[in-house]
Amino acid sequence: MTADERRRYALRAAVVEFGQHGYQGASTAAIAGRIGVSQAYLYHLFPSKQVLFAATAEACLAGLRQALERAVEGCSGPAALRAMADVYEAPTESVQYLISFQLTLCAAASGDSALWAVACGHFGALRSAVGELSRAGEQAVQGFFGGIAPLILGVPFGDQVQPVRTVGVLTTP
Repeated sequence: MTADERRRYALRAAVVEFGQHGYQGASTAAIAGRIGVSQAYLYHLFPSKQVLFAATAEACLAGLRQALERAVEGCSGPAALRAMADVYEAPTESVQYLISFQLTLCAAASGDSALWAVACGHFGALRSAVGELSRAGEQAVQGFFGGIAPLILGVPFGDQVQPVRTVGVLTTP
C-alpha cells in the first residue's frame, strides 16, 4: 500500500475517531490502530494532530460536496436546496460520520484560533458549494444554512462568519 493510500485510509479513520470522541478525546494511536500502522508512521503522514485534523476537515468537505452533488442531480434552485437539506436530515451512515465530524470541528474551533481558521474555511467552502450546486440566490443559500444550522450545532453564518481566501491563507474580516 502506498503512502497516499494510507493517508486516505487515515483520513477516513480520523473522521470516525474525531466524530466519536472530539478533538481532545480522539487518540492518534487509535487512528493509527484503525488502519494498522504505528502511531509514528501516522505522524510521518501527518506531522501533528492539528495537521491531521485540518486534513480531515478537507476530506470531510470533499465527502459532503460529493453527497450534495449526488443529491442535486437534475434539479436547481429551491428543489436543489431541499435535496441538499435532505442529506443532513436523513443522512446515510457515511454522511452521518461527516456530520459528526462537523460537530467536532465546531466544538474544537471554539477554543483554538488555528482550528477556528480551519472551521471558517470549511464552512465558507461549504457555503460556496451550496450556492454553486443549487444556483440559488444569496438569500436562499443563507436560508438553507439557517435551516440546517441547528443540525450542525448552530454555527453562525451570514455576516458573522465570512471566510476569505487570500494567497492560501484563511482570514476573517
